[in-house]
Amino acid sequence: MVNIVTNYNCTQNCGFCFQREMKNQDKIMSLEDFKKTIDWMCKQKVFRKRVKILGGEPTLHPNFKEMINYLKEKKIVATILTNFYFDKKNLKYFLPEVVEEVLGTYYPSKKLDYNVKELIKKGNTVVLSYNISKKNKNYKYIIDATKKFGLKKVRFSIAHPSSRRKNDYVKIEELTEVGKVVMDFVRDCVNNDLTPVLDCTLPLCMLGDKKNIKYFTEKVTNSTEPCGIPLDLTPDMDFIYCFPLAEYAKTNINEVKSFKDLTKALDVSKLREKFLFEDCKTCVYWYRKQCQGGCLALKT
Repeated sequence: MVNIVTNYNCTQNCGFCFQREMKNQDKIMSLEDFKKTIDWMCKQKVFRKRVKILGGEPTLHPNFKEMINYLKEKKIVATILTNFYFDKKNLKYFLPEVVEEVLGTYYPSKKLDYNVKELIKKGNTVVLSYNISKKNKNYKYIIDATKKFGLKKVRFSIAHPSSRRKNDYVKIEELTEVGKVVMDFVRDCVNNDLTPVLDCTLPLCMLGDKKNIKYFTEKVTNSTEPCGIPLDLTPDMDFIYCFPLAEYAKTNINEVKSFKDLTKALDVSKLREKFLFEDCKTCVYWYRKQCQGGCLALKT
């Protein structure tokens, strides 16, 4: 699924954000370029008529309404990534027949609660997200909110580095410490009848012993999935592998004719072959392909 980054400006200032260097840049994707992107994807045989729209905060884009309408015209289903902190007038653009799912980082506030409740009423599937870092260990609010809204799953990830390492990400030496928080979070989710869904991969060894790893892989959705190609398309019309690897793998949409060309241009196989830790060389989870040894950006 292609992630279309329509703009970088955002109303929040999350320390863990891996777009931190981009925040509040004036660059936005023009409506013409957005339509060009959708048309390019519609020509691809492997395109499954699904996209993700994100920013920044995508509802801040001046053509957010027109973008949703174009997706509707093309019969494309979208997932919107938001901070939920948008003006309530934008709620009418979250057409359930187009915006199937709404994912977002959540912090308790009356404005956010109102928007989440209204989205649920409209028929949008809402999933709250929690990003775990050394400075963001208190997860109780996200479990409480998920239960309050009657949701059944919660999306989470450890914080990964921005391309220039200026955000609050989990450093290699912090993995074990943060791993304890991850396990506590997962257990609390399960004890509250919530399904934890892992967003970006993490090294299983950070979780502790084999008992912890077994529990994690049994209870967490996507627990052993390697990262595929997220395929972020920036407002400059550059495809990047992902924002943590924005400086490593990049190509312009005008330079590729197909997804095959794209995957070749954004090849990160050399990073996949690198070991983050010496123990990876003899790790059973590595050889079973249950673990890719952590975020690829940590290997650059």
